[in-house]
This record gives sequence, C-alpha cells and structure tokens, in this order.
Amino acid sequence: MFGNLWPDGLVWNGRCGHLNHNEGMVMSSKVKSFFRAASVSAALLLGAMTAGGCGPAWTIVKQAAPSPFNAQSAFAVEPIAYEGLKVGGKAESDYLAEKKPEQVEAWRTDLGKLNQAFADTLVKESKGLTVSVGPAAAPGPYSVKPMVSYIEPGVWAAVVNIPSEVRMTLRIVDAQGAVVDEVATSVKYATGNIMGVPVNVSVTERLNECGKILGESAAKYLKTRANVK
Repeated sequence: MFGNLWPDGLVWNGRCGHLNHNEGMVMSSKVKSFFRAASVSAALLLGAMTAGGCGPAWTIVKQAAPSPFNAQSAFAVEPIAYEGLKVGGKAESDYLAEKKPEQVEAWRTDLGKLNQAFADTLVKESKGLTVSVGPAAAPGPYSVKPMVSYIEPGVWAAVVNIPSEVRMTLRIVDAQGAVVDEVATSVKYATGNIMGVPVNVSVTERLNECGKILGESAAKYLKTRANVK
C-alpha cells in the first residue's frame, strides 16, 4: 500500500476533531469503539483518494536514500514539541489569553493527552520494530521527534460542524543529532453521529482521536522505511 517514497507535495487530510472545553457527552465504550473504527477507516480511505491510491501521505521535506532503517533499527519516541504553536490562526499565547484559568488548564491537559495517544498508538502499531517512548540513551537508537505547529480547534453546535485540524512534522534523528528523515502531515476530524447521537464532541475525546490517527500513520511510515510488514 505504501512505497518507499511518498510523492512530494502530498498531504494526508484525514478526519480530526476538537471542541469547546465545557462541551461533552457520556457515550458507551462500545459505541465509541464502533465510531472510532469507522472514522479511522474513513480517514484512511480519504487519504488513499487524495494520494492517488497510495494511502495516507506525508509531505517529504528530507529523506535519506537509500533508507538506513531496517528491522533491527530501534526508535525512541520523544514527546510532541508545541513550540511556536498556532491555534486557529493565533499564537497560542493570544488564544489562551482569552480563556479562563480552568480552560487554560484543560487545554494543557488535552495537549498532554494528544501526545500520549500519539505515542501509545505509534508503539502499538509498530510491530516488527523496536519502538520505545522516551529519550534515546547513548549510543542510542534513532530519535523520533514529533512537532505540532498548528491546531484548529473546530466548532460543533448542532447546526455548526467545523472540523478540527492538527498539523504535524516528524523528524527522525540519528545518534549524532543529524536529521535523517523529515516529513509532515495534516489530519482533520469532524464530529459525527450514530443514529442521530453526536460522538466525540469534547476536546479530550477528539484530540485523543487525532493522536491515534497520527500515531498509526507515523508507525506505517517507519515500517515502510524499514521494509517491515
């Protein structure tokens, strides 16, 4: 499904979501699991169409050729860096200046959960590779450095449904600190419903889904570059 190189300039636009901090709904775990499976499948299908049938794409900024990675390669996943983050077109500091203290705290918590969902899914989906969470120890494996530069919070209010967007850059760095690969992608996720019932309408739920989709895509990228199926 993936070649060794994704075409330059292609960006995977999946589905991702985010909403006001005080909105939310209690849903059964079975319903949430069902919708997550459906939404991930839809995101992968949409990515396949936008990439001309080659699946979710990463925009290639830099990519070593031939690939230095193989099944014996080890990768250490560092926390997502949010430096210079823009939220809905504003600097994060300006965005948070408009929020109440409890909303600021909720935002920080949600960014932490986005990071956790990304790392957990990346490790889970990287079967066949050695992938761990945390800084690389000398002489160390390759370091995976994710960076999120932009988040569109999105809006859901029954008649208004603006999807959220998360833009991520992924750098793979060797033990000497040199960037081996650098790629970027974008994922969107809009609130959906099952039988008329909205699903994943809170910030926590929907950023969590963003992290999972991005983690799954990152794992596929690493496996493809390492020629691991």
